[in-house]
Amino acid sequence: MLGSLERDCFDTVFGNIALGPRGAISLMLADGTLVARQPQADAAINTDLGNGSPFARHTSMRSGLMEFRSMRDGVERLAAFTHVGELPLLVSVGYAVADIYSGWWSKTLPIGSCVLLLCGATMAFALQLWREFQRRHAAETELAVIARTDVLTKLDNRRSFDEALEREWRRAIRNDSLLSLCLIDIDHFKAYNDHYGHQAGDEVLKVVAETIARSLDRPGDLSARYGGEEFAVLLPDTPAAGAQAVAEHIRLAIETLFLPHQGSPMAFLSVSLGVGTILPRAKRQQAELIKAADMALYKAKELGRNRTELSRETTLPPSAYADEARAA
Repeated sequence: MLGSLERDCFDTVFGNIALGPRGAISLMLADGTLVARQPQADAAINTDLGNGSPFARHTSMRSGLMEFRSMRDGVERLAAFTHVGELPLLVSVGYAVADIYSGWWSKTLPIGSCVLLLCGATMAFALQLWREFQRRHAAETELAVIARTDVLTKLDNRRSFDEALEREWRRAIRNDSLLSLCLIDIDHFKAYNDHYGHQAGDEVLKVVAETIARSLDRPGDLSARYGGEEFAVLLPDTPAAGAQAVAEHIRLAIETLFLPHQGSPMAFLSVSLGVGTILPRAKRQQAELIKAADMALYKAKELGRNRTELSRETTLPPSAYADEARAA
């Protein structure tokens, strides 16, 4: 069924069209269910007009004409109908037969002209309605993308990351596959902001985000801004060694940018990375994977930064994963 937004759209487009005292415009689903009407008829909304009505014989066609007596008010109408683009919707525009033929029974030319105008008007109404639906759908899609994207870096935001982690966790359980997470932190970022200013810091965040995104080859891998100067890379179906290789690739890509950083002992911009790998199970929590990657990141910082560390808490040898799979 259409929601109130779509019915408002219908009312906006067709509310001021004059069809005479007994004319009507109806919007139906392909099965004949009435979803909107002008003049408004709230009592008839969501009722099935398909079974036993003329619409049941005509809705299988893309467009056409039909003469019928309304089941709602008993008025005999001549109606033109057409489908709305590729949507499962049908729009019907009907004039009362008495209004059309009144005083014109012997004049076929005006009648034919009226029918042609009716068909043209119906097609124009359907096109206008289709365009309005498309415009609203595009706007809703754009808003959905904005809601999932970090404004500064254009990577996925934390909300999108959390949704992806939930989705990939369930998939890994179904497929009995590994899931890896890499957490990335820009080294001495506060010192960078203090020395170069926050605007320069924002530019560095953008550069690091672009470098991370370029370093990922598989469509299923996801990069996100995790918070502040920290980023996350989710690697489905990836063992520890593979995740470590991806992390090192990212680290070297950022290091070889040779961006000056006077607040760092290395004098250039660098990142520290922590990698965690886990075999998801229903009895496990996603927080275990995040904690493992976070502890590995802390260790990388503790050991001097600009390095990748692998978690030992969840990174098990293949035999251990096999044993756990058999036990489950």
